[in-house]
Amino acid sequence: MASRAIPNTEQEELESVLRSKVLTRSPSVLKIAEYIVRKYLEGEAGSLKEYNIAVEALGKPAEFDPKRDSIVRVEAHRLRKKITEFYQTEGADHILQVVIDPGHYSPRFVPKIPVEAPSEVQEVSLPEIVPVVPQSSKSRRGRGWLIITGALVLAILTVTLWWSRATSPPVSADAVRLASGAPDYVVVVSATGDRWRGDSWFKGGKDVGNGKPVDMADEVPLNFQRQGNFDYDIPLAKIPYELRLYFTPRIVAEGDRGITAHGFDVLANGVKLLDALDPGVTRRTKGEVVIRVFHDIKPGPDGLLHLSFRSGTELAYVNAVELTPGETGKLSTIRLIAKGAPYTQPNGITWAADRYSIGGTLTLRSEHLKDTLDQNLMSGERYGTFTYEIPVSKGHYGLKLYFAETWFGSKLNGGGPGSRRFDVRANGAPLLVDFDIFQAAGQRNRLVIKEFHGLIPDADGYIVLDFTPRVNNACINALELDDEGR
Repeated sequence: MASRAIPNTEQEELESVLRSKVLTRSPSVLKIAEYIVRKYLEGEAGSLKEYNIAVEALGKPAEFDPKRDSIVRVEAHRLRKKITEFYQTEGADHILQVVIDPGHYSPRFVPKIPVEAPSEVQEVSLPEIVPVVPQSSKSRRGRGWLIITGALVLAILTVTLWWSRATSPPVSADAVRLASGAPDYVVVVSATGDRWRGDSWFKGGKDVGNGKPVDMADEVPLNFQRQGNFDYDIPLAKIPYELRLYFTPRIVAEGDRGITAHGFDVLANGVKLLDALDPGVTRRTKGEVVIRVFHDIKPGPDGLLHLSFRSGTELAYVNAVELTPGETGKLSTIRLIAKGAPYTQPNGITWAADRYSIGGTLTLRSEHLKDTLDQNLMSGERYGTFTYEIPVSKGHYGLKLYFAETWFGSKLNGGGPGSRRFDVRANGAPLLVDFDIFQAAGQRNRLVIKEFHGLIPDADGYIVLDFTPRVNNACINALELDDEGR
């Protein structure tokens, strides 16, 4: 009897879930699943929003209101349960698994981690039960007062412990993500799967919003701002962190329409990080989001990061504050794949979903590559004319670009050497000129890695990679940016 083929690529895995018995028995759930898979494979994971799913997948009218009708959330919850059931039954032997996180509709993929059964069962001894000896009524009354007193003390301690936990959030090595100016009860799961909480640990300033609801398809919630002179006192573990500050054009609050943001300072534990920052003029295109990155950010002796925003000639502000555990002396390696969801390799290395990109189109390729053990890493592609603007801290950076020619050279599409040629520039300096993936690899479906060193961010703190076609579309499968510590 022939053995059953086990899916080992993302596209095959998605198709196997769609064909499963647990989904085909639930038509409404299957409709959502088919829509999600189609959008993901077309490279349009960013359009997987509640409204779009309701109208385009479930046939709801154009006036559908997600706030009044929870049909998508209900069916998405059922879909997650069906996927879990699938991997407990039909897909139990699959080496790759599909996950759709709560509050998020784009799939991500994780390798299956085998669970080993305990080698032996250990006996647990139960404590000896001591009988209670009856006592006199006087003794019982005295013991009763002791019990009541003990209960009161225990209640006071319990309330004190609860209050201390409620007012002093526990310090851990987890990431801290704040949507500045947003109500403290807000919790947003972004398109990249990160959890952002409402504004916390601040003193001073005022919160303003642009009146639009927070979009969970965005990578970072930027609908609110904290403005003025204000401070954050954020409890952190005693490890190095990476700090990312996000700025959009300033939201104009009622009563200050004549004020524009210009020239404010940002300090961390009294040390100036930004001097006379003006987000309105620091990017090439007015209105773009400005991201500033810093590494080796640590709490002070009191266990708090004191982050201060001070207005200069005009008003200081920030839209979001992000702190993630980092490395000593350098920025953590940035790994991006040309896909709408992050991917973790079997060796535990995680590649973030495609971000910082402008232009081009995402797609998935199903061809198997030669000379690579991880097909999933290279199955996504961005093609066209496009740019990556990657925010980094000061330093020198090494860059690896991952390519594979999976289109030209096949019987279906024809072509070969010379069918695709393009340039790659880093902050205007040429890295690859008239580059031909097919020619560099010697054949189609073969991995090509191009490596560069000593890249320096521009004056705004960005490594800008421009991909410009000469013949047909430029393309990229993945990239790594590594702080070389110089």
